[in-house]
Order: sequence, then C-alpha cells, then structure tokens
Amino acid sequence: AKSYIERKPAPEDKRVKLLYLTKAGANLLRDIMPSVDRVQARILQPLKPADRKTLLALLEQLVDLNNEASRVPLRAEDALEHLGKAS
Repeated sequence: AKSYIERKPAPEDKRVKLLYLTKAGANLLRDIMPSVDRVQARILQPLKPADRKTLLALLEQLVDLNNEASRVPLRAEDALEHLGKAS
C-alpha cells in the first residue's frame, strides 16, 4: 500500500511472483538503518567486543542454515543485489 515493494513475474516461470524493493523502499531502508544500528549497539553493549562478534556470526549462521527450510529462501547477497538495483 505504501509502494515500498513491487511484485514482478519471475522470468523463468510467470506463475511465480518475485518481490523487489522500490526506490522508495530502498530510501526508507537507508533512512532507518542508522537507528537500527544504534539499537543493535545498545543491545549488544553489555557483551565484550569479541563476544558481540561471535554472537552475530552465530546468529547469521543460524539464519542462513534455516533459510533452506523457508518457503521463499533468500540469500543476503541476493537481497543486497536487489537493493542496489532499486537505487
């Protein structure tokens, strides 16, 4: 409704609809990322720097390993590629 994403048919199968960030969606994401980073830093602040790094690496690994079980698996590099195209 806010035009942050758009649906397009997949080139290889028109029955499949792919979601992409629009320019407005990419702009919003860029605008909120500093706030997200500040909150993340505040949440992780009690941990030692090495522990923060370990926790984030393990969480990233957990998400990645469970991605295949998703109905719509997506790799971070795919999301970043689409984000780059929206700018």
